[in-house]
Amino acid sequence: MVKVRVDKDNWKDTVPIVVMHMRDMEMMMPGSDYLTKTRAQYADMAKGGNGGHVSYVPVDWGWDEIPTIREYNYPDAPDEFFAEVCDLLQWPR
Repeated sequence: MVKVRVDKDNWKDTVPIVVMHMRDMEMMMPGSDYLTKTRAQYADMAKGGNGGHVSYVPVDWGWDEIPTIREYNYPDAPDEFFAEVCDLLQWPR
């Protein structure tokens, strides 16, 4: 997947891209750990949470601490982005 930068100005435009990607993943990998984790992370971030920590320190991360999902992948994404994705995919939040 191409990394898409989500921010307060473009989040409505990026929702369909993410929804289509997640639908593809649901068809290709139903019930996978990846999707289970992603659902929980998006639900958490829809409520203002950080999605938990990534499982490694990324090479391009400039700090010693392990970043959160939100810090590393979605630093500028508003809560509404995650809520909309959850709603469109009918994921609980």
